[in-house]
Amino acid sequence: MLAQRCSTHSPVASHRGSRLPVRAKLLPKSALLHVELYGTVGPGELWEALNGMYQRPDYIRGMTEVGDFRGVTDMQAGYDDMLAFTTIYTKFHNANPEPLNLFLLDQNRLGFSIAEMYIAFAESMDSTVNINVMPGYPEIFAALDLSEEQIAEFPPHCLDETHLL
Repeated sequence: MLAQRCSTHSPVASHRGSRLPVRAKLLPKSALLHVELYGTVGPGELWEALNGMYQRPDYIRGMTEVGDFRGVTDMQAGYDDMLAFTTIYTKFHNANPEPLNLFLLDQNRLGFSIAEMYIAFAESMDSTVNINVMPGYPEIFAALDLSEEQIAEFPPHCLDETHLL
């Protein structure tokens, strides 16, 4: 079970040098965690990458998270693993001093099966995570009221539609 495999102290490097299907980066000017998923993704890899970021000294508990599912080509998420991921994620963020704002993005809907499972499980739990499903980065930037300097922290491929702001 995911909860047993991925404790809150699980190292990101346990894939022995293989490239993770999850890329996570702290954006300090925006005070948020930006997470992109690529290829075949499962909840174990997602938790491993997130937990690695949570262990960093520059991570601030409760900072906003943006999850981009646009690069997902296949999901490896069963009921038990998704329930375990949602339980661990919710328990971690329920300990935050303030509710977490989570923004989820997927324009092709392929990767959203894992997000929809997470949302369904999270709605059945006592959770302080505020889930916001957005159609694109311009809507996320506007919802967060980010400055041009903060928007510039995002990878270039996330800025394709900034002319819409």
